[in-house]
Amino acid sequence: MTEITYIVNHPVKLSDHFEIPMDQSKWDGTSYEKKGDNTVPVRDRIIHFKNLLIPKTNYAQKYCTAGLYLMFFNDFKKFYVGIATKHAKTPEGILKRIRKHRAKATATYQITQSINHTEEEPYGWRSLAKARYKKYGNKDQLEDCYLVTINPKDHENLVEDEKNKLWFIENLISSNEHDVIKKILSLIPGDNLLKDWVSFNDINTGTAHKHEFVYNFG
Repeated sequence: MTEITYIVNHPVKLSDHFEIPMDQSKWDGTSYEKKGDNTVPVRDRIIHFKNLLIPKTNYAQKYCTAGLYLMFFNDFKKFYVGIATKHAKTPEGILKRIRKHRAKATATYQITQSINHTEEEPYGWRSLAKARYKKYGNKDQLEDCYLVTINPKDHENLVEDEKNKLWFIENLISSNEHDVIKKILSLIPGDNLLKDWVSFNDINTGTAHKHEFVYNFG
């Protein structure tokens, strides 16, 4: 079995590499409704999908391709781990995925993209968005958010069973006890006690495979 190397990139402050326009449309801070298959905030649409995160450096081009991504919300001690596929029938790169998550985190309503504002129990995107709105109102630019991307060294090794292998890694690192998370949190500003941090992503078992993590923290 081929060992897959996952390169864990240095955490970056999201707003250092992306412009994040404020969603200044009115919202009561709590209300969501069903629109088709999706749950969305009761709010106007004012931001085009591509303008949810506007690259201002080459970070997105270099690192927001495919693999895994982690978003750390420092003010709330919550982190999210997700996957971004390259070989799926409908591939979605990391940039597209985190644009959707920006919309969820700030309760921004989008009709140009299908975005389901999910709520995993006991805490999900809707809980985070409500807490953020209570703290920041409609001036939220995700200043507390740190992003980490994890890129397979040779993504072609993931052609077979790509999604399930990425899910396996997602499952592994969704714990504040995992070494990857410990190393990342040591680089994020603040008093980051491991016990305070909790992941809120859905978890799938995935397919176990031989792997190693290499840290690009230079």
